[in-house]
Amino acid sequence: MLKTLLPIVLFVGVAAEDCEEGWTTYKVMGSCYKMVNGQNFWNAEAECALAGAHLTSILSDEENQFVEGMISKHNAGGDAWVGGYLMTRNVTQFHWMDGTLVDVGSIIWNKGRKPDSTSKMHCLRKNGNGSLEQQFCDQQNKAICKRPIGQATVKLETPKCDEGWKGSKWTGSCYKLTPSLKSGAAQEQCLGWNATLASALTFLEKEFILEMTKEAEHEDCWLGAKRGADGAFDWLDGSEWDYGFWSPGVPSPTDTTKNCLVLCNSLDQAVTTMHRYYEDDCNKEMVGMCKKAGNKEQGPAKE
Repeated sequence: MLKTLLPIVLFVGVAAEDCEEGWTTYKVMGSCYKMVNGQNFWNAEAECALAGAHLTSILSDEENQFVEGMISKHNAGGDAWVGGYLMTRNVTQFHWMDGTLVDVGSIIWNKGRKPDSTSKMHCLRKNGNGSLEQQFCDQQNKAICKRPIGQATVKLETPKCDEGWKGSKWTGSCYKLTPSLKSGAAQEQCLGWNATLASALTFLEKEFILEMTKEAEHEDCWLGAKRGADGAFDWLDGSEWDYGFWSPGVPSPTDTTKNCLVLCNSLDQAVTTMHRYYEDDCNKEMVGMCKKAGNKEQGPAKE
């Protein structure tokens, strides 16, 4: 079961029979829906998450028709992101952002084309004719958020971090980039800062790490996972490996010369690894992302 991709937030109740102002109620699905302004897929999911929602899943014919009606009403028949994203677990398949598997056979796909797991287009949108299609995730589209009736959010708070570290409201952790180093040396640097090379446990944590790397003008960074004796990758901090943002075709079951995990920040549509993991030689040098818990009791970081 794919773990929920929402950040940890506090919730307060609203009337169970209806949705908050600005949201549209659909009692058949027990959910609230909202159209948000045009942006790329990653930012749209982040905006939904701030409201305790995800980009919408489509779990029935009735919900499909309801979502089409919302797009027609609020976007004049244009395109809109929905929450389908190409995940790599045992096989590469589309999952909804709420963790459920996309039922490929029950949805109308554009021009009858079923999803292609080898495509460079990793995100799903509803197009103007009402069907689903794959698209590059950096395209600008309006989007539809979805959350259960009766759910609303209390604001997320960014943790307090030591000087030189950046806190994430999505995780409550603090992050800092190392200089360009081999993977093992990057981990040693993190340990010297009372941290470890980062695990990326949710979609939004992955995107936070990518944004930090981009701000520092780097394309790729080491994450805290290595290939074990059984050939599988495991997080160095002991976190459960519960989902996959692997690039299509990796990790290779035969190439054991590439045993460390990299997160690719490229937005080049010709690059299949954009915003995804790939495996690489641990002796290459690049920046690494360190991660440690954020709290009020932290002392100064070791230099």
